[in-house]
Amino acid sequence: FSLKKEVLSNTLENDKNYPIRLQNLAYAHGSLGEYEKSLQLYFKALKLSESKFGTYSSRTAQILDCIGQLYYEIKEFEKAEGFFRKAIEVLDNIKDINDTHTEYGFYESNLANTLIALDRNTEAINLLDKSINISKKSSFLDQERYLMKQHNLARAHMANGNYETALNILNQHRV
Repeated sequence: FSLKKEVLSNTLENDKNYPIRLQNLAYAHGSLGEYEKSLQLYFKALKLSESKFGTYSSRTAQILDCIGQLYYEIKEFEKAEGFFRKAIEVLDNIKDINDTHTEYGFYESNLANTLIALDRNTEAINLLDKSINISKKSSFLDQERYLMKQHNLARAHMANGNYETALNILNQHRV
């Protein structure tokens, strides 16, 4: 934690990496349970990222996703949903990125988890199916994320009363 603060203090605010340093410090504060401080830093990083990289940049999308994850962690699911949707919208507006990009699938998975928490399981199932297909098409399959998506898909099916489908998913992937 002190190293992150030191790196930030040694980075000039006009440095292109400054928003990333703020994001890292925000993450550290969130990990320590200092959620208000974390949010303040994330919003500052977001503002700087939008000004340095543009509203529609992968850096901006990443910070939006981080804010969504923090809101999810503190169980403010409606706010989390909004930030996950905004992160996906940002990626949708980046010319060289499409819905087969791995981060796109990751952000959709985060949104799906939020929808499960909001008891919107059918919507979550559709997103997770899409996210899993993105993972399958990726040249680099992140096994941990892939299995987590399978686990969450099974959770959503169970919440909808589709126990056999959920069991098949869990047995197929040994989640």
